[in-house]
Amino acid sequence: MTRLLHVSASPRGAASDPLTLAGAFLDAHQAVHPGVHVSHLDLHDGTLPAFGRLHAGAKMAVTRGGQPSPEQTGAWDEARAVFDRFVTADAYLFSVPMWNSGVPYVLKQWIDIITQPGWVFGFTPAGGYTGLITGKKAAVIYTSGIYSPGAARLRQRLPRQLPQRLAALRRDHRRHRDPLPAHRADRHPRRRPRRRDSPRRRRRESLRLPAVMRPSPAPDLQKVP
Repeated sequence: MTRLLHVSASPRGAASDPLTLAGAFLDAHQAVHPGVHVSHLDLHDGTLPAFGRLHAGAKMAVTRGGQPSPEQTGAWDEARAVFDRFVTADAYLFSVPMWNSGVPYVLKQWIDIITQPGWVFGFTPAGGYTGLITGKKAAVIYTSGIYSPGAARLRQRLPRQLPQRLAALRRDHRRHRDPLPAHRADRHPRRRPRRRDSPRRRRRESLRLPAVMRPSPAPDLQKVP
């Protein structure tokens, strides 16, 4: 059975846009792949351990080829439990809101916990760094908000418009339509026929001076007596 881990980095619950999109994604995915087992990891549920002094000391001990000290063993085991939940999945879905042009701090904390030598990456003097987790796939859903007059009305329309837009995407995916009709396949998709009465042409015509106001051509000085 394929195991899919959904990692949520939003603390807003049902009001979260990335969670709404992730729910629609998972519903559509499971409709096509009913045998996939989905588990959810909420990074804001308070169970994520901190990566502090003991965790960093254990990491440096392992990086230098040693073992964590007895004081560091408990912290290292906490990090290992978080990594084990990650590595046992076959595929991943991340729902990530953008905070201040970056990801939420809790997602970076989770990445710092699981990215350890001998777990996610290895190193040899000859080959350098190598990844140790292969053959897995991941999808990421990013969302970002705006602050402006009328933004609240746009957000209220999202739950109503999302199902229709996803349904339209599924219909287009099933049809596999060619982006251009057959009779236009040999044309450039961005080329448009030039219109003689275009707004730019009318504006240019309006700026032309009448004939009576146009300056007369300069006289030919060689013909002046």
